[in-house]
Amino acid sequence: MKSQMELFQIFMVLVFLVGGIVIWKLVKRFLNQRNAADAIWKRIAKEYGLNHNINKPGITGALEDDRMYGNIDSRGYAVEVYHTQRPFPVFTGSETKYLLKQDYYTRFRGAYKQNLDLGLAIYAKTPLFSAVDQAFGGQDIEIGYAEFDQKYVVKGRHQNQTRSHLTEHRMEAIIMLLNLYCDATITDNLVEVTVPGRFCDYATFDEYMKRFVYAVQTLDKS
Repeated sequence: MKSQMELFQIFMVLVFLVGGIVIWKLVKRFLNQRNAADAIWKRIAKEYGLNHNINKPGITGALEDDRMYGNIDSRGYAVEVYHTQRPFPVFTGSETKYLLKQDYYTRFRGAYKQNLDLGLAIYAKTPLFSAVDQAFGGQDIEIGYAEFDQKYVVKGRHQNQTRSHLTEHRMEAIIMLLNLYCDATITDNLVEVTVPGRFCDYATFDEYMKRFVYAVQTLDKS
């Protein structure tokens, strides 16, 4: 009969083999998802006539950041993934250790053909409203539509010109944009929005792109 030591050694070898198989499957699954996401980004970039590149700081591509950029109807666009690190606690029983967690975001930027020169800043009223309000400065402008004025902040140097620029069609585009994106800002020369995560589904990504491009084209005065 085998000794207890031999049985223990066999057990450890089996544990090691099973663990290795599980880890390999997880890595393979991650890489497959990563490659599928890359294909989606390349497809979107090609369909919209944008350039696409990937920054690969790691061997496995775990920290890859996608970026698309270029012009659509003479307006400059950039869509990029970026990541931030934040510590999160891990309790080990005797002490608390902190590990770094990667948070991914996708940022859309669209530049107008020319600066509106209105000192414009439009954003949704949120719990951070007062802090953002101080950052942008400028005077508050009421457009005259109660539902719009209650939900959104409009700032600018020229009240009458700003009201003339914000037609009903443009306000509809603003409402659509600010309802769709969790973090959106509209200024004199660009529209910028940020969504959490990285797009890995073609239909969802394409829908966001269509709405964003439509909003930029509508809000531009030319």
